[in-house]
Amino acid sequence: MLLDHLAKADITVDSFWTERWAAYSTQAFSEQKLAASKALATWSMMLVEEAKLKADLQNTEFNVAEFSKRYDHTTRAQELTTKALEKSNAQKKGLVDKVEELENALDYHKAENSGLKEERLQLERRTKEAVKVGVENFRNQFEFTQNYKNIQAFFVNFGARQILSELKELHPSLDLSALDADYPALEEAGEEATQPLTDGA
Repeated sequence: MLLDHLAKADITVDSFWTERWAAYSTQAFSEQKLAASKALATWSMMLVEEAKLKADLQNTEFNVAEFSKRYDHTTRAQELTTKALEKSNAQKKGLVDKVEELENALDYHKAENSGLKEERLQLERRTKEAVKVGVENFRNQFEFTQNYKNIQAFFVNFGARQILSELKELHPSLDLSALDADYPALEEAGEEATQPLTDGA
């Protein structure tokens, strides 16, 4: 009976542990399956996230490349602008220097013209004074010059010849030979009477 009891007890123990192991195996398998499912889901999400990150990285690289191009273009444009500005500043400086040079030359010519104008005014004043003095001297001394005497003789002789000519027409028989001798015709009066404006006293 003891053996029977022990045999029954062994059967009971084996069944117990078999059931326990089956239950544990089932639970472990379920847990491992669940864990594998979660791991697969996580792996899938990681792949999706990786793809998204790769896309973002490509977009970022593209944006960086575009920015680099724009930066290069901007840098080149800035360099060209700087060179153009430097050239413009150099031209501006040249123009400023030229304007200053012209202004200095203009000031110099203004001063020179002012001096020449003053000299001209002084010369005009001295010329007017000299002419005035000369005219006054001529007026004061003219009647004592030979020119004045020649002019006076010329007009006296001219007037007398006019009168004699009229008298001869009115009185053809009148003897005017003495007056003809005193007042000869112009062509016979000589160079001194016909050219009264010669130089000399």
